[in-house]
Amino acid sequence: MLNLYILFLIIQQIILIKNSQTWYEYIKNIHIYKIGKSFQSNLQLVFGKRWYLILFNPLISSQPYGDGMSYDINIMETNPISTKRI
Repeated sequence: MLNLYILFLIIQQIILIKNSQTWYEYIKNIHIYKIGKSFQSNLQLVFGKRWYLILFNPLISSQPYGDGMSYDINIMETNPISTKRI
């Protein structure tokens, strides 16, 4: 039973990394970050430059990309609704 739960958590995290989302963004259907990148580039953003080693041993040090606070986002344009009085 524990194995199924761990498998669920792993699949959940793979889906979230693939979609560039957090669990909250996934539940609320929020798509802020650019998804045009490959799954490999998303793995690099999450785990760092040596992501392929981190998958097998999480204790290995890996230099991260960026500062961990700023990411590429989709710019959403909002059009204000104009109200006319008749």
